[in-house]
Amino acid sequence: MLVVSDVYTLPDLLARAVNEHPDSDIVVFPNSRTTFTELYERASKAARSLKAIGIKQGDSVGILMSNCIEFVDLLLGSQLIGAIPVPINARYKAKELAYVIDDAGLKVLATTDRIVEHVDFVNLLQEAFPDLENQADPMRLELSEARNLNSIILFGERMPTGMLDTETFETLSKNIDEEAIEISRSRLQVRDIAMMMYTSGTTANPKGCPITHEALVRPAIEAGRTRFKITETDRMWDPLPMFHMSFVLPLIACIDAGAALLTMEYFEPKLALSYMKSEQATLNFASFPTIMEALLNHADYDPDILNMRIVNNVGPADLLVSMQERMPNTVQISAYGLTECGGVVSFGHIEDSLEKRTETSGRLFRGIQAQIRHPET
Repeated sequence: MLVVSDVYTLPDLLARAVNEHPDSDIVVFPNSRTTFTELYERASKAARSLKAIGIKQGDSVGILMSNCIEFVDLLLGSQLIGAIPVPINARYKAKELAYVIDDAGLKVLATTDRIVEHVDFVNLLQEAFPDLENQADPMRLELSEARNLNSIILFGERMPTGMLDTETFETLSKNIDEEAIEISRSRLQVRDIAMMMYTSGTTANPKGCPITHEALVRPAIEAGRTRFKITETDRMWDPLPMFHMSFVLPLIACIDAGAALLTMEYFEPKLALSYMKSEQATLNFASFPTIMEALLNHADYDPDILNMRIVNNVGPADLLVSMQERMPNTVQISAYGLTECGGVVSFGHIEDSLEKRTETSGRLFRGIQAQIRHPET
């Protein structure tokens, strides 16, 4: 049988999922769950609010948040009107925040004060932009360090000077008709920029990677259909930060399949094990040995109870072999990640030998080309 590539904009992929799986869970937290229909409605409301404050196609929308449903609302809501969401690393310090916000040309930034016991985003932004507390109109900021930034939206309880509060932002959605959002979605093209993802900036300033809808959606669909073989009955656990490609790719794969993505506000091994058990997780996108080791070494870990089909993990071969031995009911596969190519360019197959699954990053996705070069020649 000939293989055909499905290519969608992400909003169209979500709309298709709403038609096919309206009442199924898509984003699940330990204490809440959101169906496909509810997610589309939430994203549409966020899109209407963004449009009401002047955001249009091609504008950049920053998202500086911990893992929460509002993050997903804004990610998809921005895309519904052709704006470009820019997920921002929640671990950045004030200097890095100021750089990324200005470099990305953000028109609006959404943040939260709901995890102030862990990180105070309000304080960080006030440190990054000393003039913020002197602003007269939170919808018309004039910050010398962020030349394009018009508004900062704060989801939470506080109402600091220079920031637009949640209630005002959400009420603005009433000024825009739902049909306007559907018209915007109909005009999107697969090679429009879907998202700007900034790299880590370990040795220099972070660098923005513009990613098209095609580059974002195709690898995720490929991974879901050919590597994880996701179906509408699957429930994929993914505790990773929402600002990371290792959240975005599984989210898209689950949207394509009509499956549920089980996320968490923060990773804690005891809670994670209980959560995966109660939600009957079938797939695991832990991705990093530090997370898997915390699970496997915990006193509550029982491979016969957590009977997941597949886990994604990366690391040295000997460590991967050791972890596979402790997961007798699960097949562990690995991947090669590359932000510029939509997150991942290759994945192992569950049919591969243990040697291939632990010593390689699998095979390239269809449509991806790679070269191996010697750094000196």
